[in-house]
Amino acid sequence: RFNSALALCSQCGKLTLASIILGALQWLMALFAFNWIRERNILFLLAYVAAVLVITVCLVGIGIAGTAFSFNLNDIAPQSDFLAQWEADVNTTDQATGVSKLCRVQRDFNCSGFHYGCCDPAACFNTTNHVRPPWAALVCPDCPGTTPAPRICTGAITETARRNLGGFVVITFFSILLATTGISLAAFARK
Repeated sequence: RFNSALALCSQCGKLTLASIILGALQWLMALFAFNWIRERNILFLLAYVAAVLVITVCLVGIGIAGTAFSFNLNDIAPQSDFLAQWEADVNTTDQATGVSKLCRVQRDFNCSGFHYGCCDPAACFNTTNHVRPPWAALVCPDCPGTTPAPRICTGAITETARRNLGGFVVITFFSILLATTGISLAAFARK
């Protein structure tokens, strides 16, 4: 939520939201299961184990999707998703500050522009004829009071997304390990 680069990654948000929902369901099921185990109600316990298995399978799918997306961030397709979001946000202003949402991204990562080039006129494109290239309107937000950095944001943003998704995948697989341990303990407790 607080990483400005991940605001450009719609897939990251979808994977995270799905994991949070599944984690909340798993937590609620654990609360009920504790009571069911205490009452020794085998029918509810079997329903709990089945629900946890379904949630675990879903978490495995989310973990695999996160891993695949993390490894494919250098490909053109994910970068084109980032580029489409960047272009959509160039003219979108934050209501609180009145400037483009991308100004924060550029400030946080000390970069400017995306994919086509950076937004520093002196370093990034020929300004002798005082004409900005056509791509500049697509990827260069108006950030008053700041000087654009002479570095393109593409690499910094994809690397940040990859690093954050890597942590997400580790946490997801750890949740799967906990779920399977819980199922095993529940099975052994009944014997």
